[in-house]
Amino acid sequence: MFGLVEQTIRFRLVQWGKAYVDLLRFALVEAGYEDKLSQIYDFSLALELGVSTSTGRTLVEMGLSRITASNIAVLMLDSSKGVKEIKEWFAGKPESLLQLSNIVIDELKEKGLLESSFDQIV
Repeated sequence: MFGLVEQTIRFRLVQWGKAYVDLLRFALVEAGYEDKLSQIYDFSLALELGVSTSTGRTLVEMGLSRITASNIAVLMLDSSKGVKEIKEWFAGKPESLLQLSNIVIDELKEKGLLESSFDQIV
């Protein structure tokens, strides 16, 4: 089973996904639809990172682990937040963060997204 997951899902499907996105980009450019390139969702990168939204991808790019990024992305209603919007969301100290594990909260504090006294503030 592990071999199947490792070789088929983690490698082969990710590679096929990358090839598909590359071909789609090429076809759009050839057809004169360069303006549509930014709308292509890079699902192979999402598979590699273990996140399924643009917000989740941004959280990983901000240095959070996949587990923390996935937990936080679920709490955010907008699945396409950028860095600025994510920082603003954290600044609002949403009560939904209280349901997260201490490990996730500690990582958020370590990355400077939450104040060290967060649990006392809310």
